This record gives sequence, structure tokens and C-alpha cells, in this order.
Amino acid sequence: MQALSASDVLEVVEWGTSHSLTSTALYLLDRAGTGLDSETLAALPLGTRDRLLLRLYGECFAGPIRAREACPECGAELEVELRPADLALDAIAASGPTCLQHDGVTLRFRPTASHDLLAIEGASDEADAARALALRCIETAQRGDTELAPEEIGDETIARLGEAMALADPQADLTLDLACADCGHRFGRSFDIARVLVDELVNVSRRIFCDVHALARGYGFSEAQILGMSAWRRQAYLEMLAP
Repeated sequence: MQALSASDVLEVVEWGTSHSLTSTALYLLDRAGTGLDSETLAALPLGTRDRLLLRLYGECFAGPIRAREACPECGAELEVELRPADLALDAIAASGPTCLQHDGVTLRFRPTASHDLLAIEGASDEADAARALALRCIETAQRGDTELAPEEIGDETIARLGEAMALADPQADLTLDLACADCGHRFGRSFDIARVLVDELVNVSRRIFCDVHALARGYGFSEAQILGMSAWRRQAYLEMLAP
């Protein structure tokens, strides 16, 4: 895996304007050269995918991930700094099916993958989407020796399955434990590396567009010529344009 070029950044950000976050994360990893084809990337457990995204963040950006969160108790703003390596958990999603037993029902399920999220993007109701996602990950459902159809699996069992799936792939459901410096209140916040990385690339793309605009006006370079330059060369030309 390697850091994204200026051209890659613009391609990813443009892709994200017309595709979902899940699709953009997969496209991003594909551009980064993971050595995996698109079908394999889409089938990775979400936790495994997110570990790759954390690694890619470290390749693209020096220093920690910075974020701001508002305390739900007093409203004070917290500045959070996180090292990508510290967010990569030791626990890795099981490679094979995992079992859950509840209310006489035995379920064999696999970790959620990106292709599952893509498949439920059209769902209009959150509860229906959650159930559809869980059902996609069930490999077998039995009560004793009797196979169960999806509609025969109760909502409470599906809810327990959701909890079991989160435990089976903790990297996919990362929650930060935060404490407010002003009032001492402790609270949790979900952390989505895909969202963080794509947002950071959007910020980078704005700077790249400014560079392209300035260098095209100042020197008549084409976009392709400018994007083909190293960041050091672009900066050197920009400094010579400064009054």
C-alpha cells in the first residue's frame, strides 16, 4: 500500500460526490494498491477493511488524527488526538463462521463485509436495514434439526445477533472513551475511519485545486502537468509566483 498521489486524491473525492461512503472507501483502497482485487476488498470483514484504512491514513498523513467533539453534558468542545496505530485493535475478526444460540435457535454467521452494506443501501427504514444486514450474514439458522427460513427468525434473536456480530469484529464498531476536561463527564463516541479519511482527503483536494488554479494561471501548465509534479515542485513554483 502506498500514499495517494495528487491525481488519486482528486479521483477519490470526485468518486465520493456520486457514491456512498462504503463505495468510496473501497475505491480508495483500490487506488492505494493493496494488492487485492475489488471483489476481495468488498468481501473483507469491515474490521479488516478499517485496519487497512488506518494504515493508509498513516501513509498519507504525518501526525495524529485530530477531531473535535462536544461534551453532551456541558457543551464544551474537546480536541481529540489519536494515533492511527493506537486505533488498530489486536482482536481480528474470525475468518470462519461464528455460532450464536438464543431461544432454542442456533445461528451460524459471518462478519459483516462492505458488499453487505452496499446491498442494503436502498433500504428506507433503519430497522428494516438492520434486519436485512443481519440476515445477509447468517449462513445457517436451525431450531433443533429443523432449518429456519429468514422470516421465522424472531426480532429478539436478530437483536442478539447484532450484538454478537459486533463482538466478533470489534474493529468494525470502534467507540472512543472520552472525558470532558471541563466537567469530568465521560462519554462514548463512534469512530469511523472511512469517514475521517475521506473528509481529510476532501480538505486536501481543496488545496490541490488551489495549486492547480494558481499554477495554470501563472505558468499555463495543464492540470495533468501540475498533478504530475511532486508536492515539493508545486510549492517551489507557487513560491515564485508570490509577490
